Amino acid sequence: MSNITRTLAHIDRGAYLSRLDDDLTNAVKEAQEHGKAASLTIKVTVKPASRGGALQISAEHTVKTPKPAPADVLLFADDAGDLHTSDPRQAALELRQVSSDVTPIKTVG
Repeated sequence: MSNITRTLAHIDRGAYLSRLDDDLTNAVKEAQEHGKAASLTIKVTVKPASRGGALQISAEHTVKTPKPAPADVLLFADDAGDLHTSDPRQAALELRQVSSDVTPIKTVG
């Protein structure tokens, strides 16, 4: 096991490394779902403790996942400001089914 992995495993009795793993998995899924980049940035701070040569290690991370495209719909407004799925200013066409009787084609000659 590498030094960074051992160190991160000690922080918060392993709970930090577990959260980091969960956040990485989520970033991967979001990148796959949206087809855009996600990122996970880890910051490890090392500072001397007050005595004895010990070091205080802390870690934090940030995750940036792609945002889904906003959902939209095309609607039409009437004069009162109400929205409709069809243009209220356009008259409706009364469509009917045409007879399916086929007349045979005649050839000349």
